[in-house]
Amino acid sequence: PVAAWCAGRVQSVSVSQDGKATVFEGGADHKSAIVDIVVSPEGGRVLSTDSAGVACVWRFDGRGRFSRLHTYRSAGSGSALTKSVWVPTRVPDGSGGTASLMAFFAGTDGGWLVYGDDQGNCNRVGGDFRAPIDVLEYDPASRRMVVITRDLAMAVLEVGPSAKPTLVTRAKLAVRASRGITATAWLGQGVLSTATGDEPAARAWLVGQGEGAGSSFLVKLAAKGRSIPRSDRVS
Repeated sequence: PVAAWCAGRVQSVSVSQDGKATVFEGGADHKSAIVDIVVSPEGGRVLSTDSAGVACVWRFDGRGRFSRLHTYRSAGSGSALTKSVWVPTRVPDGSGGTASLMAFFAGTDGGWLVYGDDQGNCNRVGGDFRAPIDVLEYDPASRRMVVITRDLAMAVLEVGPSAKPTLVTRAKLAVRASRGITATAWLGQGVLSTATGDEPAARAWLVGQGEGAGSSFLVKLAAKGRSIPRSDRVS
């Protein structure tokens, strides 16, 4: 199933082997425009966020049907929620072991982070970035989360076992980006690429563990039929 949204409702479309498409729709919990929707890594949860600062967590079954688990009306504390990401973690289960917890982080246009989970918890957590958060990415292998703001400041945070984020490094992105960062993608474990619409290059950031974390290298893009020159290492 593919998850999407329309007119304040989360929707999914699933296609059977005989080519028949089925559309499922969740409730109208969002009264303002939905700005982001993300499916959890294991596929059983969907998080939707909107421009009024409301976040909804949905149970999402294998057939694409939704059922609401929690609605957080004041998740953004008056600010619009922008980007969000799931961060699976484990917490003490009260009997000496641990239990799985589907946690998430959401950025706001006020420049701070919101933590929530599928158990009813939602609150603001540190990270006053002083500008709208336009990019929020998470690498589960290194447990590093990347925040990029509209004024092109980047922060790398380490997410601890209890889902508490700790700042690792900050940097100012030296790129031409009149519209901010327009695309991101993980190139591999601990390596995040960013691109803008103003220059023919992508920058790959090392955000994983070990020496060099927080540095970057530039990948210059070539026109068709031309070779790609060797990347220049920058910091």
